[in-house]
Amino acid sequence: SLKAEAARLREENERLGKRNRKLEKELDEQRQGMGIDAARGEIERLLESGEIEVGQIDLISQLPVEMRHKSLRILVDQIRSKEEKAVIFLCDQLGNCVVSCSEEAQRLGLRANELMAWATDRAGGSGGGRLDLAQGQLKEFSNFLDIKRYLEERIRERVK
Repeated sequence: SLKAEAARLREENERLGKRNRKLEKELDEQRQGMGIDAARGEIERLLESGEIEVGQIDLISQLPVEMRHKSLRILVDQIRSKEEKAVIFLCDQLGNCVVSCSEEAQRLGLRANELMAWATDRAGGSGGGRLDLAQGQLKEFSNFLDIKRYLEERIRERVK
């Protein structure tokens, strides 16, 4: 009968939906794992090419970092564990950004949430976070160099 066929199709649709969600979750986990591996390889490259010494603080900034947003956070955490005196500002190709201030940078008055607020005001977008870590999204990448210069100036003010 038609009612039985409709019920069977609903069950099949539900089963396929569950299977699809499970496969999407597995794929996302694999992508994240690949992102972590990419992050490990990216650390040394960033420390060599994206690091500027400003007084006693290292500014590490790069746009774009070729990885997913979740992996950016992992990358920032790994860099922060290696760099005791750093401000880290990284963005991916979609404009997702992470700012981190080491304990030493915070002691000098640098705050990740304030730096992210300034960056998103300057380049459009939104963001927020804590003193040590903030996340956001920039809409206008062309302002990245202005943001980087501002970060340098802000650090210079604090390390006098």
